[in-house]
Amino acid sequence: MTDDQWIIRKYVESDKDQIVHDLEKISKMSREEWEWKYFGQKEEPDIWVVEKDSTIIGHLGLINHKINSKGNVIDGCHAVDLYIYEEHRRKGIFVELGKKALDSAGEKGTDIAFGFPNIEAMGGHLKYGWKQIGMITRAMKPLKPHEYSMKVFPDNKLKQTLLKSKMKQYGKRKAIDPISGLTISGIEKFDDDINKFIDTYANKSELNMVQRDSDHLNWRYNAHPEKKYKSMVAIANGEIKGFIIGTTDKGNGYIVDMMVSHGEHDILKNLIWNMEEYFLKMDAVAAYTWIPKPYLEIFKGMEYITRKPTQYFIVRSNSDRTDLDEMFDIDNWFITMGDSDLH
Repeated sequence: MTDDQWIIRKYVESDKDQIVHDLEKISKMSREEWEWKYFGQKEEPDIWVVEKDSTIIGHLGLINHKINSKGNVIDGCHAVDLYIYEEHRRKGIFVELGKKALDSAGEKGTDIAFGFPNIEAMGGHLKYGWKQIGMITRAMKPLKPHEYSMKVFPDNKLKQTLLKSKMKQYGKRKAIDPISGLTISGIEKFDDDINKFIDTYANKSELNMVQRDSDHLNWRYNAHPEKKYKSMVAIANGEIKGFIIGTTDKGNGYIVDMMVSHGEHDILKNLIWNMEEYFLKMDAVAAYTWIPKPYLEIFKGMEYITRKPTQYFIVRSNSDRTDLDEMFDIDNWFITMGDSDLH
């Protein structure tokens, strides 16, 4: 407790209504989405609140995930939905809440935390142990240059014309050579077959990544109460060789997750091509994505344009472990849009 008489404590069931009300107002998160986000997966969340005069004035959620680091599994968490009521800001509550929540997570064995903050929150995070280790590689590809130009500049015909001319080359998508014996099909749900593929990829990978399995993928994408995702798998000789997941929103397509067997660049090209076909059927004018490090040149070869980085990626050690140094270099991470709660 402080001189201002606010306290930081763990969430209890009776807090739900106010938290849901606050997040609906702040980020338009519905009650159904909140239930899915925090309690829809097998890993229990850690939710912390700041209370003053029996009213919640701040909140921080930690969504717990396993982190696969070169085949080793580490307990980690994704920090989300931090807010402090405006009239109580600039009193040190932001820092105290974050430090209390993450130090407590470290005490129970959650060694690493990651997040995707906006620029306004960055300074506060850096005051209690977070490190900004890099920026996310963003990319886009116009699928319908004319419609894309009109969408970007709806009230300026000159800029529409200039942009359309600049983007014309991207409207003619290069055909992808089919791979003999490879089939790509949409699926409604991931089953145990995906686990063998992911385990093989992760165990051979030199990168850190949120651990994926059928439970995680079905929770993150197929169980979402409001967003509709399209999942596709690539199969050859009866085995899964890769997957890709996308969604559309307001005339844009988003590739939110992807993974292929090591070195199988042509399989990824086929998956991307098929997802673009889906976007076009859904009347998307452009495709957007975050590109994981191993796939950068593949996307560039398929005429994706890298954009000015705007999304920060931060990491925090919650423990005294001395073997986590590689976590603090963004080049050592495999990151997709779906690892965040933004898409």
